Amino acid sequence: MLFAYAEALVFAYKLKKVEKKSGRFDLIVFRGHGTFSHVWPLKDKRFVFVCESTQNKKHFGKHSKRIYSLLFSNRRMVCVSEGAKLSFMDLIESFNISCESVLTISNPNDYEHIFRESVNLMPDVAYHAKPYILGLGRLVPGKNFPLLIDAYCFARQHYGLKQDLVIVGEGREKDTIKNKIKALGLEDCVFLKGQQNNPFPWYKQADLFVLSSKSEGLGMVLIEALACGTSVVATNCPGGVGDIMVGKLRDFLAEQTPESLAQKMILALEQAKVPELKADVAKALEQFDEEYIVRKYRDAYLT
Repeated sequence: MLFAYAEALVFAYKLKKVEKKSGRFDLIVFRGHGTFSHVWPLKDKRFVFVCESTQNKKHFGKHSKRIYSLLFSNRRMVCVSEGAKLSFMDLIESFNISCESVLTISNPNDYEHIFRESVNLMPDVAYHAKPYILGLGRLVPGKNFPLLIDAYCFARQHYGLKQDLVIVGEGREKDTIKNKIKALGLEDCVFLKGQQNNPFPWYKQADLFVLSSKSEGLGMVLIEALACGTSVVATNCPGGVGDIMVGKLRDFLAEQTPESLAQKMILALEQAKVPELKADVAKALEQFDEEYIVRKYRDAYLT
């Protein structure tokens, strides 16, 4: 935040250079608090700030009200889900911050790109040879991979689950997760694959994708998994998961306990080919299609 004035000047200078070459932009969209903190001193009616997560009112400690006011006052704001919007509205009402507008517009997805990449297998990548269940994301507390491992262990012990568990991602909880795997005696069936440049083949080859998060601004990993044709299970956590899991997909929302998550994992594996799911998956994906999202931005700001 302290360097934002200098950073904003640099951004404005570079933006002017780009526009001189390419023409003036009608709309400029910034995504995420990390981006906002670099450009907040600038005031431009074309700017839209997109909140991609639920809010923590104590994130900046005793300076939270002041900093959030600098970031959001008189801004055109977008939240990526209804759950994210509820969290954002609670924050700005608590701190008495006035925004120019607050809308819900989700993240766009290029499904053709996702499909192409899902079958683009790289010769130097060691894909998992056995059937597996997938968890994917940053190895941080909010993603709650320990819950996924506990649920997987419960499913093996009580439901006879045979698939391996594969976790793709890196983060500061890696050692904690390794220790849990060892403590539960799961070294032969739970595998940490690290960060992968192309995650989409990992979705496509999985029997099931599981999101075990404590909260999600939207839950893009669920959209990506569904776009790859993979069944999904998710914790019924605060944020945007409920926007994705519509219709019969709601049957695969779990409470944040190992027992509930394990039960939903088994249910999803059993019902992976239920015909009624196809229509609800298509309905879920339609609302996150890139052309649809672009139209929403145009209708909101350019008409």
